[in-house]
Amino acid sequence: MAYTNNVPQGNQTISSTQPLIQANFAFLDTGLSQEHNFIDAGSGSDMYHLQASMPNKALSPALPAGTNGQYFVSSASPYFYDGTNNWLLNPFQNVITGSFATNSSSTFVTIATIPANTMGIILLYNVNLGVQTGQYVSNGTQCFGYSNRIKINGLSDDYPVELKNANTLSLDLQGRAFSSDFFGTYNYKIFYRPT
Repeated sequence: MAYTNNVPQGNQTISSTQPLIQANFAFLDTGLSQEHNFIDAGSGSDMYHLQASMPNKALSPALPAGTNGQYFVSSASPYFYDGTNNWLLNPFQNVITGSFATNSSSTFVTIATIPANTMGIILLYNVNLGVQTGQYVSNGTQCFGYSNRIKINGLSDDYPVELKNANTLSLDLQGRAFSSDFFGTYNYKIFYRPT
């Protein structure tokens, strides 16, 4: 089915171009129904989006004339471009979950192996030992973790789990207990995205 432009012409009758006009309406009906509730709509107010499909575009796409921004997809990730910045719409694309045990305040143990060239936050939890948060960044070969300090005893800022911020050619995010008070097993969630 094809769409025929400029039908009917001024010198054409409706009856002579009826097949082309009907084909145009069928073309529009098929196209709009791909991503809109169009056929089943009882009235114009019943129409809505079923989905929004987009092909991949390069970052910083040209804005259409008269617009101030656009939503688009690049490398399978959703963005909004305002004419200056490409804003990634899903700040954390993936989650790693699990648990790890630490029984040393001097030796770091691996919490999880982190994907290369990502950044993220980590939440650690033990019902008896507390909650720990932190963040990390990785390049192609190393992972650097940073602990958020919290006030535990009112006298000093501590962290139940200290994250290691210098690894030797390893993408392992590592941690150790701040003191023997925090030895135990922690559940973790790591939310991350590409850098």
